[in-house]
Amino acid sequence: MLEDLEHSRILLNVDGNYSFAYRHLFYYFVARYYKDNLDRPDGGTLRQELATMADYLSSDEYSAVLMFVVYFARDSSGIIKKIVNNSKLIFKGEDASDLDSDVKFLNQIPDQANHEFPEEVDLEASRKERREFRDRVDRIGQRMIERERRKFAYGEDLSDKDKFDLAHQNIELLGQVIRNFPGSLPGPEKLEILESCYLLGLRMTRAVLRLLESSIPIYREAILKARKELETATFEEIRKEVDSLLVVLARICALGSIKKYPAASALPTLRRRTTRLSYA
Repeated sequence: MLEDLEHSRILLNVDGNYSFAYRHLFYYFVARYYKDNLDRPDGGTLRQELATMADYLSSDEYSAVLMFVVYFARDSSGIIKKIVNNSKLIFKGEDASDLDSDVKFLNQIPDQANHEFPEEVDLEASRKERREFRDRVDRIGQRMIERERRKFAYGEDLSDKDKFDLAHQNIELLGQVIRNFPGSLPGPEKLEILESCYLLGLRMTRAVLRLLESSIPIYREAILKARKELETATFEEIRKEVDSLLVVLARICALGSIKKYPAASALPTLRRRTTRLSYA
């Protein structure tokens, strides 16, 4: 059996030490264990462990195991319900974006008054700020590598980045539920999952737009501080470039959200299935 598993690249053998060739194979077999043992006398303990995983979707490991469990265990409505309820908490203080009232600041950008900034810039301090910024980027990159070892539940005191991570994990996992069982899920349950996905996506969009709006003065000041290094560019030219960049970023975020969330929720699959049923 070990030889077969090695040959099929499921297991790796390094000096007599075995490990899974791919991490998701490990998650697959863990999920199979849960699926095969949920109905045993200690199944309540296993269900509690799955409920805890649903709270800590910040962990890629937990998210992947739950994805397989939901696929294997048809009787996983409790897990799905927990994920749906958790998704309703994320960015609950934000209104769902209507891409109208929350983008007024973008429409006003060309008419905003110029801000006065000092003509003299401390180049040494500016270089120091850029070096510190690069250090922060490196540290963030290292934290991203170690992300799967982080396990945290949702709380209002989380940073926006952590909230975004949890929101994406919830949307991806609920999208898997819709994709796996588009025809067998009860209608009300399916509608609740879809609504939670879309509303969470729109709240995320509103949060991104809010962050961009609050960042306009920061971006302008940061670029204008380096004015001495921009050769002959005038104040007005720099301001217009910064404003154009912010508009482009906002469009990327909004349009990316509109394209991502229908795909994550398997809307094309649902539409095709609904069309076939209507013909039938």
